[in-house]
Amino acid sequence: MFCIPILPLIIGVLATIFAILAKKREVSGMATAGVVLGIVTIVLSILMLVAMVIPPFGTPIEQPGHELIGTWNWTQGEYEYIFNEDGTGRRGRGLSRQSFNWFTPEYNYLRLELGGLFNSEEHWTYTIEYGVLTINSKQIPGMAYSYNKR
Repeated sequence: MFCIPILPLIIGVLATIFAILAKKREVSGMATAGVVLGIVTIVLSILMLVAMVIPPFGTPIEQPGHELIGTWNWTQGEYEYIFNEDGTGRRGRGLSRQSFNWFTPEYNYLRLELGGLFNSEEHWTYTIEYGVLTINSKQIPGMAYSYNKR
């Protein structure tokens, strides 16, 4: 992501250094133009870096998995998943709930880190269509569940 403005930044710094050295040796009037060009290149490169890092105002940053946030009820019973914005969650029913941390390193891929006595991980693919979340286990072929958004 940062490789595009880095090269002009390096070139600008080098051009400025060489132009300053040339000016100290009084090589020509071109040294002043070289310093100005080098400084302009550096400033533009820094502005490009800032523009890449800071999103435009009013534009939400949507990470993979943002659509999971909320409560999902199992279509076959009382079981539910709760995905919080901070990457934590709970699943289960009634008083029988299990806490987890959730990650979506890419779209349609969900990783759960389960706490408790036996720390483990689960890996799922997921789709959401018409308010229905369907998860498919990447570890156990054929294991799939569907949940309605509450």
